[in-house]
Amino acid sequence: MGNPRMKLEELSDGELIERYLHGGSEQAFRVLVERHYSATYSRFARQCGNPDDAADLTQQLWIRVLKNLHGYRDDDRFPAFLNRIATNLLTDYWRHKGVTGRVFKKRPGRDDTDPVELAVAPTSDPESDHELARQIRHLVKKLIPALPWEQRLVFLLRHESEYWEEKRRLEWSHLAELNGIDRETAWSRFEQARNLLVEQLHGETGSPPPKPDDEALLVFLVWTQAQRLSKQQEFTWDYFARLLNVSANTLKTRYRAAVRKLNEGLSGVG
Repeated sequence: MGNPRMKLEELSDGELIERYLHGGSEQAFRVLVERHYSATYSRFARQCGNPDDAADLTQQLWIRVLKNLHGYRDDDRFPAFLNRIATNLLTDYWRHKGVTGRVFKKRPGRDDTDPVELAVAPTSDPESDHELARQIRHLVKKLIPALPWEQRLVFLLRHESEYWEEKRRLEWSHLAELNGIDRETAWSRFEQARNLLVEQLHGETGSPPPKPDDEALLVFLVWTQAQRLSKQQEFTWDYFARLLNVSANTLKTRYRAAVRKLNEGLSGVG
């Protein structure tokens, strides 16, 4: 367990972990956190571009460290251990926002109307990590919200729905961010669309109520698809075409146009 007379700050990471796991020293763990907190927070801050998200991810990282520390085998590579956990958290973070990567790739042998593949490649290279995060932020905060609503709608429905998970569905804040609006506006548009659709279903005879505006319809459809109860539903072009009362070819054309614009936007920040 190392020299008991040494100050905790002078111990190696492995010795601090040993004192915490086998000696019950909470102070040893605090020293370990203090030693690496700044580096882990800085990485999250660089890649998220949001200090609140960075602080939350840093807290999650140390919770995961606690859960996995008994399985850690010290080889003087504790920073690499932290880096692996941080990489997994960042992958989950961006996937939860509806984006899982930095560049658009055509899949060999696949039609260009298939969902594009956005895959983050885990890396321990800080410079590469920073570049990945910069492109993802540009995609989420600038490029997707700037698409015309028809293209943005079909892109989010066709591509991002593939990444929504039953237990980790799209949140209001993420939906708002992908549309360049705040949470309150997203909720207001959803309510507008829902109320008008309910009126159409249960309205009295006479003139039908007006249809939801384009942006409200976008928010309504994307949110309801993200919150579906099961992922067993196959997301075909025909399925979305029926939802939107347009042809499947029209949706494919809009999707291709969206992918081209996003590709062009990303190529400009490479």
